[in-house]
Amino acid sequence: MAAFTFAHAVYDCITAIYGFRQDWAREQPLCAFTGYVLVVSAAGTHHAHLVEALSRLFFTVFFKCKFLQTYRVHWCLIIGNWLFTTLVPIPPFFYEHGYSYEEESRLCYPTTKQFTTSMYLIVVGYVTPLSLTLVIYLIIWHTARMSIRSTMNRDENNATRLMPHAKREMKLARNLLIAQGLFSYGGTPYLILVIWQKVAPQTPPPESLYLIAADFISSSITLLIIVHLVMNKEMKDALINYLKKYQQRIYPTIGTIPTQPPIKN
Repeated sequence: MAAFTFAHAVYDCITAIYGFRQDWAREQPLCAFTGYVLVVSAAGTHHAHLVEALSRLFFTVFFKCKFLQTYRVHWCLIIGNWLFTTLVPIPPFFYEHGYSYEEESRLCYPTTKQFTTSMYLIVVGYVTPLSLTLVIYLIIWHTARMSIRSTMNRDENNATRLMPHAKREMKLARNLLIAQGLFSYGGTPYLILVIWQKVAPQTPPPESLYLIAADFISSSITLLIIVHLVMNKEMKDALINYLKKYQQRIYPTIGTIPTQPPIKN
């Protein structure tokens, strides 16, 4: 997931630099390629969360199937994710204006004015992985909840089917459901634009909606990183400890400042 996030950051830097130019549409190199990188980074982030959810599912709900918890299966998931997210955005290259410069948003990406390619990418790269991820975490949360109830009722017949660390998994699934819910807003304005262009082509959307759609994609990824940082206690504690050490190094306490000995007469 970090690689896809980094690719999206590179894309944002390139578009920000060229966005200040008046001849941006004519002078930006490899416009279609930057649009492809945007789709790969955004879709790759969504599918990386789906792979992470599948891994949690294997270790919690299907914890008896040891084969699903092996390195081989997880490497297959990672390689499959990379292949899928790099190959799926290729078909729009074969459509006219599949990846093109959009005047309203000042971006090179799958333009919302091309319904076929934009809807194809948003379903495959956004709606499908997000929906599957939410369903998987709901399954984990429900299974953990039922496991806790069985433990409280002291059901000996179901003792062999209880989820290990059910309370922890239930809390983790709840936090990840919240994170995915926040992440889902990123592609919503873009989806609204695509549907608007198809349903009411005679009434163009306001230009501000194009800018909002472009900004929401980037801001959703940034928000997701912040949410993960806040919800991950180990990462949060490590960051706080680093900031405290850095502050002490820059601004040492008064007690640590060396003082000169008194001058004897």
